[in-house]
Amino acid sequence: MASGNLPPRQKMINMMYLVLLAILALNVSSEVLDAFVQIRGNLNHSASHAQTLSQDYVLMLKSKIQDEIEFEGNHKNEGLLDTLDLIQNKTQALIKALDGHVSEMEEIATWDEELQDYRKKDELEVNYQYWMGLDEDANERRGNGKAFDLRDELDAYGDFIHGFYASIGDSALEEIEPELMQDPKPDPKDPGKRWEQYTFQGPVVGNLATLEALKLHILNQEKELLEQFRKRLGVHQFAPDKVMAISMPQSQVVVAGTPFKTRLFVGMGSSQIQPDFKSGSGQLNLEDDGNSAWLTVMASGASIRNGAAEGKQRYQATVLVPKTDGSFDTLTVSEEFTVRKPEVVLRSRVIQKLYRECANEVQISIPALDEYEPVVSVSSGSINQRSNSKDWFLIKPRGNQCKVNVKAKVSGSVIPVEELDYRVLSTPKPTVQAKIGNKTLSGFNSIKKGQSLKIRIIPEEAFAEMYPKDANYRVKTVEIYLKKGIGPPRLIGQVPASNVNARNGVTVRMPSAVRDAKAGDQLFIKLKDVERRNFEGRFIPERTLSESECTIPLTVQ
Repeated sequence: MASGNLPPRQKMINMMYLVLLAILALNVSSEVLDAFVQIRGNLNHSASHAQTLSQDYVLMLKSKIQDEIEFEGNHKNEGLLDTLDLIQNKTQALIKALDGHVSEMEEIATWDEELQDYRKKDELEVNYQYWMGLDEDANERRGNGKAFDLRDELDAYGDFIHGFYASIGDSALEEIEPELMQDPKPDPKDPGKRWEQYTFQGPVVGNLATLEALKLHILNQEKELLEQFRKRLGVHQFAPDKVMAISMPQSQVVVAGTPFKTRLFVGMGSSQIQPDFKSGSGQLNLEDDGNSAWLTVMASGASIRNGAAEGKQRYQATVLVPKTDGSFDTLTVSEEFTVRKPEVVLRSRVIQKLYRECANEVQISIPALDEYEPVVSVSSGSINQRSNSKDWFLIKPRGNQCKVNVKAKVSGSVIPVEELDYRVLSTPKPTVQAKIGNKTLSGFNSIKKGQSLKIRIIPEEAFAEMYPKDANYRVKTVEIYLKKGIGPPRLIGQVPASNVNARNGVTVRMPSAVRDAKAGDQLFIKLKDVERRNFEGRFIPERTLSESECTIPLTVQ
């Protein structure tokens, strides 16, 4: 926006102006639009106060010149009286022109007395056409609207102010270049974009804030020139006798557990002023110029009532500003910001469902919080955090319901976030499969006396894929019953199988008693005490299988 050797305070103002322009290029939310209104108000206060101080400053310089003429007979600086009037008239004329544009923007934004707010804060097209005209590509993309004329007026004022530096007689001032409006850096996506487009492409409330910033830019140019005249006249360094403390938050809405940051600065500064910032609400960090500071306050979840999504948190700071008489003005900032409850993002392999006595992996993350330590507990069961991740947890529920209580530890404080309800299900029923050789048995089947049987307990396919360490089964004992004729079945053999993985298969060989059986006699193979082996190696009775599903009927050939 301006080049050359500039004082630190002017660099700060220029930087704020450029940041404002950058924000205008974004798609803005309602919170940002409200922030523009607040920024515009703060800038307007600063500009109005700076304008009053400028007038007082000129009167002070004129008084010094009149004293030289009246009491010393020194007319060397008499010509400066007309120069000061010329400078002041030029400045006030440009400020008046900007106020005219402000009136136009306020008409477009449409102030509502009942709401005490603008009804069209986000209006883009009408105000952009006001600034760029009907042909924004005219005049080498500078458009043919009000922005074209305004830039010329601002640049003419910069040249006007700069023209006086040569008459002051200070060689260092020759290095200062006129403060002209600069086009943005070339953008590969939009080469050749001009200051007019870049400055006024945002919402109307953003343009209102920009106009107030331009006023401050103009008044600061005037102030820097008047400062050079003060040095020439030998007047004591100017120090304002009335200042205000301003808070400019990064955002009015923050998530609980994240830092709220606001910039504290004095509405009108001077190289003689070295304010002292104090706050019991958070941490203060001074900026290099010493005239402003960043206040960081940790947003507390305690400000959110039970059942509410957000709450208000207040913060305070004081600024001690030295006065010319050695005393201090104590300026107080007391504001509030909105604390919003952080949202939990969940991802589990079975959404909102957990399997009883299984290793249920659940991801619980809080994206709104950058640095936090999860504090998670369950109502019925156990939960363990994965060693290499703060987001993944292994939940083993025991009952029919499982409540997962999610909290976050931030900067030593534990913030309640959310309580999640999960349904707890029994594991899916497995399938009992029996084979003689390569033949899978179904219903009543026959078996030869010398043949063996292979029995498998096969887990449900999706369950086995998602929970491979929980989908293994065993049978403690396989009992073999023989029924001859119309007599009752009698136990003729047992096959211990407790150490065999029934998922891979249990081999059942017919006992010698089968050799005495006649063709047509019946065999019943019964699986006793089927158990599921979970991820911990514990065996849990499998109660989903009925007695008939655990009995395989065969006919002796």
